[in-house]
Amino acid sequence: MIVLELELTDDGSARALIEGQLLQRRVFVAGARDVLPPVPCSVVFTLLGQRVTLAGEIVYAQATEPGAGVGVQLAPLPADAKALIDVYLASGDLPMPEPPGPDADASELPDETPSGVALTEADGGAPPDALHVRMRALTSVEQRRYATTGSLAERVMLERLYGPNVWEALLGSGRLSMPEVATIARKGTIPRPLVELIASNAGWLASGEVQRALLSNPRSSPAVISKILRMMPKHELARVPNQTAYPISVRSAAKEMIKGAKG
Repeated sequence: MIVLELELTDDGSARALIEGQLLQRRVFVAGARDVLPPVPCSVVFTLLGQRVTLAGEIVYAQATEPGAGVGVQLAPLPADAKALIDVYLASGDLPMPEPPGPDADASELPDETPSGVALTEADGGAPPDALHVRMRALTSVEQRRYATTGSLAERVMLERLYGPNVWEALLGSGRLSMPEVATIARKGTIPRPLVELIASNAGWLASGEVQRALLSNPRSSPAVISKILRMMPKHELARVPNQTAYPISVRSAAKEMIKGAKG
């Protein structure tokens, strides 16, 4: 089978390609290739350190410049790939991972076929939506196990399916990425003790994404709001009173803090 490699070299181009092509189940891969459509293929790329393989069919090919390349019609995106993409798109500006150097320790390299991301039956992996099917009937014990040992795609699916039942276990796992923490932090139904737990983690609270999530959450206490506002650079703090996405209590607290600094 023909394997087409997508190079997601920077955040801006990666987002444009994902939103404008992959989510529309089509993609153009530049480069001359001697193929006669239609022909099955797989499209592979690395996102958030995970290797993704999507099934498709080459439906257009041009071998000469300018515009040499192939057009691919993709099969429906599997649930685990869609979950990974959703995390990336919700994550704000993230640097693309650097390719490993020639001297990198093999134990430090990302798994090329991580759990839940070998995505097509043609590649010997799980059929579409297998992750959703596998996880939608977990027992409470199994939910806690996935919260502490699951892959990124599995954790995202777990949070989507079970929400409040797994927030505490996910936050206590020590494995969450900042976008995952921010996703939970902005939930308006999160219990206050979990808000306090997030706000007590210096590593999480140093993230602007987590700060914004907590400031937008009406469950955040005045103490949490004050703590975050004090951490903000002056130019960011100055914008808070005009951010209508924040509750009035947050905007008022920011105004008072700015006024106090001037006085």
